[in-house]
Amino acid sequence: MNKFMKGMLAALMVTSLAACSSNKPAEDASDTGAEMPENPVLIIVNTEGVGNIAMAAEGEEIVWDENFPTTSIGQNVEKGTKHTLAAKAGEDYKFIKWTKDGADFSTDETTVITADEKAEYVAVFMYDNGWDGEAVTDINDATVIGDVLGLPSLGNGTMEDVYMIAVELNGNTYRVSAALTPEQSEALWALDFDDPDYNAKQNELLKDLPITNIENLTENAPTAADLAKYEGVKGSDLTAEGWMCNGYNLEEMFIDMTKGPYAFTVFFQGEVNSDVDDMDEAIKDVTVLHIESNGIGDVLGQ
Repeated sequence: MNKFMKGMLAALMVTSLAACSSNKPAEDASDTGAEMPENPVLIIVNTEGVGNIAMAAEGEEIVWDENFPTTSIGQNVEKGTKHTLAAKAGEDYKFIKWTKDGADFSTDETTVITADEKAEYVAVFMYDNGWDGEAVTDINDATVIGDVLGLPSLGNGTMEDVYMIAVELNGNTYRVSAALTPEQSEALWALDFDDPDYNAKQNELLKDLPITNIENLTENAPTAADLAKYEGVKGSDLTAEGWMCNGYNLEEMFIDMTKGPYAFTVFFQGEVNSDVDDMDEAIKDVTVLHIESNGIGDVLGQ
């Protein structure tokens, strides 16, 4: 498998794992065998991209488990206590930042938080393609793919005759597209993953491709008002509009779904038919109570 394919599949795999209900953090300390604090505050820590995380109470040392890397944590801690969060990027990825409840929090790999209220912290890792050229500071100045190769990237890949890369700039995530000829597409897929000069060769193939479209995924994300319109519809109504079910949690009554590049948690009432393998069929009769946005999921999703 060449590295171009592996990079695309890695991005898709991370998105799928983050959406799977089995990766949802424990909602109380009893799930981990820990004693419930007197004044508990739930701290959730997750990852976006390829990398690991660790958490330690103030004064304790961060411990990394190399055999079983951690990508999701849910822990009830005593209100007001301080804790250290640490992030470690995976191969071919680099740490970008921490977010707290979706807002930028810190650009330090190791950061300290105070557990004043329930919160979700996410360590954001982005693909490192080895490009050392200059990148634009305004997305409107980008004309060829080389202009954005130096920006933090959430993932890239090909869709038929189009190359796409998702990059972050000035707090927004953009999906940048360029048309590929059959020869260019074949050349990208033919690159050897084991070639030490892989990144340089891939960048050489990509850098002069004229950009055909730039989509602001952040600005175009559905609003809370958009999602509220789905309350009361059936699961079959969602799938008919192109929503995809990635997993469900019958204890907490939610479904992990994606639509295009966006990920959602769908809370529902009714019965899931867990006896069938087809997830769309399994959720068709449930009723949507509420939908929460989880931001950008599959950057290549249409």
